[in-house]
Amino acid sequence: MIPMRRFIRTRAFRPTQTLLPALGLLVAFAAPGVLAEEVGWTLYPPTGDVAEILISGDTAWIGAGGGVIQADLTDIVSGELTQTRITDDDGLVSPEITAMAFDGLGNVWVGTRDAGISIFDPQGRHLRNINSFEALWSDLVIGMSSEGNRMFVTCADDYSETGTIEGGGFTVIEVEGTESGGIDISVVGIGVPLAVCREVLALPGETWFGSSANGLWRRDEILGLAPEEVLTTDEGLLSDNVTGLARGPHPDLGGQEVLWIGTAMGLQYWDGAALDTVVTFQDHPVHDLEFDGSSLHVIVEDPASVMEREIFSMNLLSSPLTPIQVDAVACLPDTAYLPREVAMSAAGNMVLGTKTAGYSVHDGVTWVCPRPLGPHSPQVADLALGTDGTLYFGTGTKEPPKKGRGVGLFSDGIWGVLSRQDGLIQELITEAVAWPDGTIWFGSSVSKDVGGVSRYFPDQGTFVNYHNTSSDPSHVTLGKNVATLELDAAGNLWIGYGQLDGGVTVIEYPSLSITNYHVVDFTDAGNDLITDLDFDSRGRMWITTKNTELKPGQLYVFDFGGTPSDPTDDLPATSMNVANEIHDLGTVHDIEIDASDRIWLAGEKGLVRGEMLPDLASEARADWTIMNPTSSQSGGRNPLPYLVAALDWSDNLWLGMETSGLVRVSSDGSQWTWFDEIAGEPLPDQAVTGLYMDLASREVYVGTKSSGIAVMAMSVTATGSGRVRSSRPFPNPWRLETDGALQFQGIPAGDVVTMKVFTPSGEVVQVFEELSGVKSWDGRNRNGSRVKAGVYIITAEGVDGVVYEGKVAVLR
Repeated sequence: MIPMRRFIRTRAFRPTQTLLPALGLLVAFAAPGVLAEEVGWTLYPPTGDVAEILISGDTAWIGAGGGVIQADLTDIVSGELTQTRITDDDGLVSPEITAMAFDGLGNVWVGTRDAGISIFDPQGRHLRNINSFEALWSDLVIGMSSEGNRMFVTCADDYSETGTIEGGGFTVIEVEGTESGGIDISVVGIGVPLAVCREVLALPGETWFGSSANGLWRRDEILGLAPEEVLTTDEGLLSDNVTGLARGPHPDLGGQEVLWIGTAMGLQYWDGAALDTVVTFQDHPVHDLEFDGSSLHVIVEDPASVMEREIFSMNLLSSPLTPIQVDAVACLPDTAYLPREVAMSAAGNMVLGTKTAGYSVHDGVTWVCPRPLGPHSPQVADLALGTDGTLYFGTGTKEPPKKGRGVGLFSDGIWGVLSRQDGLIQELITEAVAWPDGTIWFGSSVSKDVGGVSRYFPDQGTFVNYHNTSSDPSHVTLGKNVATLELDAAGNLWIGYGQLDGGVTVIEYPSLSITNYHVVDFTDAGNDLITDLDFDSRGRMWITTKNTELKPGQLYVFDFGGTPSDPTDDLPATSMNVANEIHDLGTVHDIEIDASDRIWLAGEKGLVRGEMLPDLASEARADWTIMNPTSSQSGGRNPLPYLVAALDWSDNLWLGMETSGLVRVSSDGSQWTWFDEIAGEPLPDQAVTGLYMDLASREVYVGTKSSGIAVMAMSVTATGSGRVRSSRPFPNPWRLETDGALQFQGIPAGDVVTMKVFTPSGEVVQVFEELSGVKSWDGRNRNGSRVKAGVYIITAEGVDGVVYEGKVAVLR
């Protein structure tokens, strides 16, 4: 297999599916000579991590993380299938699909991870939803199978921290059609407990259940009693983890019907008396079984590598039994080729679902790969842009911790995924930040006992993990429950922990020296849990916390004197009670400090802005102003709670909310501009869980809770007096000592420009008159000295009236 790094191109990420004006491109027109703003949207709804595939006639139903896709298989000759997405707008109760099945009427039952089942008719019309209040064992649906007018639904009680299912049971539901085209359902008896059941196969008179830890079970449907254990490893089953079930003939047994059993250690068959093994798949974990009436299709894993899987087909009507390997999908990158689900149409088309790259269709001659629609996970947390232009994003939620699906990445039109199998410390990743050297840091926030941080090396496709119980002393940090990752002006990585007896860890750049600051180093409250941190222009660290007791959270200001590893020059921390000394914000989820040292605190109950006051007795203080969310500033809307915040290129504050979408607050707090569904913008989800600002290109990356990623390209034009474009400084951030001269990729070499460099306060740092050729800056001011670390504004004006703007973060 080609390692993951092979498909992470070095070309910068730029959205390619921009919506046309009629679909949401907003243009704010202005009078001649006045700057006007344009907003271009690109939406990437989730499509990967296929959980189930059904085929009826010429329609394939693909259930994936993010919704259901209907694909018209008659279009396969064109090489671009017609795809229709079914989402919550169409009645789907949740975008996280776990199982699907047809009932006896041809309706499609769609099981979800935490919200029960949605039922659609064969044309995709929503019929109804059902959940644990009326028919299901729980709302976490694991498997479904139908026999006649009965649907058998297995559910689990919960997921463990490692992602395995816990507890559970099943219910039997009878289905009847109505004259209006709908359905009536009734539950047969009561739910039956059956722990960790992941597979169900309903047959006339009997139902088979495969568990993830307790082997194979059977229930006699004539008697309707509790299931009985039939096969475990004690009776010769290769593994008690049953991963697939199918009923079909065995050609070497004269066509006798047998039960085909996929397990975590290979494929077996059972004729009711003897259990035997298909030698070809001995020790190969089975991921899926599909019987189409003549052939059994098997997806197996290489026991030496979870990143290598193959598909085999076996003709069950021809002896001897001969597994034949199916050609790999040639139109997918090798590193995205992780087969997970397979189905066959009556016309002989094979539909293959993958874990990371959607689905593909084989027409009997070649594979066709429909256009990927977006990332592998519907649930997007923090985002970061690598120095090579690759977009990275974590998945999962912090409160309460909800299992994610690792790290997603997007480069050059290709979606990928990084998981624990690749070396990632956990699959619930809620923090991401890029280092100047091109590596990426990811933070997991499961608990004080699970997780930590992972450093990813894109060139090698490898990880190095850091936590408090690492066996490598050079990788020992303070904790595992990562609440925040932030860089200071020197590029050092600061890790804040949301756990008891936590604190912060700093990993210095580029030495990798580690220093741990326990929470009692800056406060005597060991029960303070850090929620976020940021740095002011003096290098002081501002830390927000919540408390495990009833008292409000705190705001601490800690000055480590510019030398993280030397505690002798650290100054005593300033402490402020948020509720009593600032405002009752509840839990402060995000703190942002702009270039003018304005401090923003975004919490579950409100937003405040602080204007820094002169230090008094070495204590940092601010004058706080409450931003009333129900005032005319916000248009009378009540957007609470605020989940995430980020500052843009003009020091405007952007806020993501749980139910109210996305809003931009001007730097002085006076103007609130909404970019969401209510405002007529195509934001795909009103729950915004991640924000990243590309300061150079003026692009806003928006991660949502259940609908993937949106990218807003914010550009400014000057009507009647030329145009304004991005100068695209690169690299950004820029380390003077190691990165060479700063290049301005957005300014053509043929343009002659006058270029100026400013500080955010407006101080002129450098001026270049009539600059031609490749435009660059060596980082020196007008006195010939290297500039200090910080943010710098660059403007350039050409002779033709074109104006270029940009911003760069300088690291020292």
